[in-house]
Amino acid sequence: MSTRRHDPGSRGQWPIPTDPQGVGWALLRHRSLVVALLWVIGPLAVVWVATGSWEVMAALAGCQAAALAVPDLRDALGAQVRRLVIERRLRTAFLELPVCNRSGTVPTVVRSAARTNGTYVLVWCPAGVTVAQLGAEAAALAEACFVDEVVVEPHSRWPNMAVLFVVRHGLGTTTGSSDGPVQ
Repeated sequence: MSTRRHDPGSRGQWPIPTDPQGVGWALLRHRSLVVALLWVIGPLAVVWVATGSWEVMAALAGCQAAALAVPDLRDALGAQVRRLVIERRLRTAFLELPVCNRSGTVPTVVRSAARTNGTYVLVWCPAGVTVAQLGAEAAALAEACFVDEVVVEPHSRWPNMAVLFVVRHGLGTTTGSSDGPVQ
């Protein structure tokens, strides 16, 4: 599956998914949010089926809300949400920036992981796009993601992959962690 620049003339049709398996791919991409949603709804559904009591279900919902008051848990959940937002912003930036090969194929986000001060993103570069080209657009990628800095490095094992460290220096201060930039 190659991602090509869309035709500006068909911009109105672009957001509509044409792939019938698109919903499955979206759920796979957002699996951390699906798991979090199941973590919230699952116990409530079990309690409702087992007891049928609104009071017990409300008490469990209160316990879940209190768990979100724990800074470490709240930061971990927020980091997953920011990771997904950064993935989407990077995909949009790749379409808008002049980082593509001659046939119009743009780099693709393969996976990402949340870290304390930012996000680690693995990007596949198609033939004709180099890691140096991505590095040249690092400032524009940082602006597109609304972060302080984007560090682009080649992958240690695969030459057609780039590792992007999307660093936001203001993160991780709630829990008192100070492990510096993303490692």
